[in-house]
Amino acid sequence: EHPHLPFILVTAAGSEDVASRAINAGTTDYLVKDPSLNQAPLLANRIDAAVTEFRLRRAVEESEERYRTITEQSHEAILIVQNERVAFHNRRLETLTGRSAADLQDCDPVAALVHPDDREDVRRAVGTDHERSADALYEVRLVTADGAVRHCEYTSNTVTYREEPAALVSIRDVTDRRRRERELQWERDLNRTVQRALVEARTRADLERAVTEQLTDYGYAL
Repeated sequence: EHPHLPFILVTAAGSEDVASRAINAGTTDYLVKDPSLNQAPLLANRIDAAVTEFRLRRAVEESEERYRTITEQSHEAILIVQNERVAFHNRRLETLTGRSAADLQDCDPVAALVHPDDREDVRRAVGTDHERSADALYEVRLVTADGAVRHCEYTSNTVTYREEPAALVSIRDVTDRRRRERELQWERDLNRTVQRALVEARTRADLERAVTEQLTDYGYAL
């Protein structure tokens, strides 16, 4: 009726077969009755141990659930890298890279996701023996499953995951911001070219040539 609660089997049938069946059925603990002994203190200790373990396990599960909730709601891709393998990631990383959870789990994230020209720098940054400041921000280009390049910023901090050192990496996609910055820079360059041409050009042809050359430099076929 209450399968989530700890359960102690107390029985006079003290055989290995009964013990094995009880453990396989999910029994928390097993105590063989002996009428010749006062087993109340022993049973009390078993109960105390079972309840303590249950509460600790529940606290860990609740903590992990809160962590999963936070990471899944994050706008940033979050992953834990341990021994150069992905030990944990949130769904945002799947969206950012266009890869499935199965593809990402236990893969080498640097080899699988990072642009070849950036891999050496990233391996140094996410290494657990790398000295870094807590607020250090790095740049990286990620390659999606369809071959597109996404410009990103990321932080990497050393943590303990399952009792071993690991790197907690948080990645933010800044591709659109970079595109807007390039567009703004393009507009500034064009404005400077036009202003300079207006001052320096002696003829309409000089003015047209200066402007079209600037546009050509940005990929326009003129």
